[in-house]
Amino acid sequence: DGQDITVNGGIFIKYGTLEIYAQKGMTGTLNALGGERAAGIGGTSADAIVINGGNIFASSEKGAGIGTNNGEDMIAECGSITINGGSIHATSKSGAGIGTGSAERFYTACGDITINGGNVYAESTDGAAIGTGVAAASESSCGNIHITGGTITAKVYDRGAGIGTGFGGSSNNRCGDITIDKGVVRTESVEGAGIGIGWTYREARVGDITINGGNVIAKSEKGQAVGKASFADCEIGKRTASSIMLLKSGDSEETAVTVATLSAATGKYARIFNPQDIGGAKAKPKGTSITKIVKGKTYFTVKWKKQSSKANGSRITGYQVQYATNKKFTKGKKTLTVKGYSKISKKINKSKKIKKYYVRVRTYQVIKGDKVYSNWSKVKTV
Repeated sequence: DGQDITVNGGIFIKYGTLEIYAQKGMTGTLNALGGERAAGIGGTSADAIVINGGNIFASSEKGAGIGTNNGEDMIAECGSITINGGSIHATSKSGAGIGTGSAERFYTACGDITINGGNVYAESTDGAAIGTGVAAASESSCGNIHITGGTITAKVYDRGAGIGTGFGGSSNNRCGDITIDKGVVRTESVEGAGIGIGWTYREARVGDITINGGNVIAKSEKGQAVGKASFADCEIGKRTASSIMLLKSGDSEETAVTVATLSAATGKYARIFNPQDIGGAKAKPKGTSITKIVKGKTYFTVKWKKQSSKANGSRITGYQVQYATNKKFTKGKKTLTVKGYSKISKKINKSKKIKKYYVRVRTYQVIKGDKVYSNWSKVKTV
């Protein structure tokens, strides 16, 4: 805490795992300056890199900011890279900000890249900000990229993808599946995709791109926001988003319109978000319908179809029955709450003989203290 450490030449990991911990106050700063070929933090055969917090600046020109060295003198490999928290700033020019360095005479490769939290800023010029570096004269590849939380900015100034593969020069460039479950994610590139494949002369491949949650904005000046670069001989897996996500795509934020599937979001700008994750409207639970109304002289019983399907990750909390003496529900209106998703009826007693009532039912769910309602059922009379 309160200390600044600068490592000129970077932190070289030849074997084993490096874990970085911040002290309780997380006020210390680590500057890992890899220089031309060495990674800021990484090496040629590390098993894993784990960052658990702290203020960390890691930079290189041809190696990764965090990941592998440049593949000029030998094969550069790294196992998994995991970031669990902290303030991370990782930059490179032809390597990835986080991932592999550029592959020149020998190939470069890293395992899975996982970000579970923290404030992460990654940038590159021709490599991916998060993913693989430039495949100059040999192959560059990384495993799966998985984001489960945090605030992530991935920025590329030229040909790499924001998240995915870097520029493919004279050899192939590959990346595994890209999955975002939660967090705030911003990606940006010029020639490459915001999320997906960088500009390439040779074969490039990215696995499935899946967005299950969070608030994601992807941009590309000349390529696709999610998918391909402006020019690429490439293969890409399925592009899907959870049904609870709202997808908007277009050539700019101003022209973005809602699209049905992530595969259809082929514009230069895409926003994929769950309204609930950004403080907006929560997903409505599924409604129900009235099956029968049983009437007596001074009462009636409303029966409805049980609704057990889930919304917002859980079953409904219960039902509301509403009745009134006119069809607009403005006169004599009463609303009754029935707790429990398995309940299917409610008896309503009146003190005098009934003439005519209009009745409707809806479901509701309590999410973090707020009630979320379905649409009302069709109105029936008794």
